[in-house]
Amino acid sequence: MLWHIKNFFVHAKFEQGWFGLLTWSLVYLIALGRSVRASALGDPLGITVSGALAGLGATALFDSVVDVRTSSLMVGLILTLALFGTEARSNRILMDRTPCRSPENSAGEAPA
Repeated sequence: MLWHIKNFFVHAKFEQGWFGLLTWSLVYLIALGRSVRASALGDPLGITVSGALAGLGATALFDSVVDVRTSSLMVGLILTLALFGTEARSNRILMDRTPCRSPENSAGEAPA
């Protein structure tokens, strides 16, 4: 369609102003950071979501990804999964890797 803006960031600036552009950019960068952190910890979901967000960012440079309802639903689901799903899994992975101290050995004494 000739009247559509073919860059998501220009589209966000035109439709929602500087506040919308800043909000979309922050949400995307936070989601990408969390998914990269999860993938660095070895989480398969983090690796998958990082790849999806990288593809989304590359597509957003040349097309507006929220013009069609199905693609905007996909963008929302990927961002939600990146923001909430990978963070919970990363915390669980970190909890599994940290050594636990028993209550009777909380002072750091060697067990008898």
